[in-house]
Amino acid sequence: GYYNINNGFLRVTSEHDLFVFDIDKWKWCTAEEISNGFHTGMKLLDYSGELIGIDSIEWVEGEVEVVNFDVEPLDVYFAGGVLVHNKGADDEP
Repeated sequence: GYYNINNGFLRVTSEHDLFVFDIDKWKWCTAEEISNGFHTGMKLLDYSGELIGIDSIEWVEGEVEVVNFDVEPLDVYFAGGVLVHNKGADDEP
């Protein structure tokens, strides 16, 4: 399955790391961690530096195709327009 963020704006697997502004700081969170601690006020960073509020996050059951790739040397990139971490086997965000 996958997490559907903001009604289809972004669809990611549970372990995908996203750069999230939460309360008063930026941090890396998996989609599952966002879901477990979800509250209004959480935001994502988009490619133009704008903040996107997380209005909803829901789990969608089912089989999904997943593509993994490694981005070097920084291990970060924009997916679906928001900053994410590719988190290779030995990398911590």
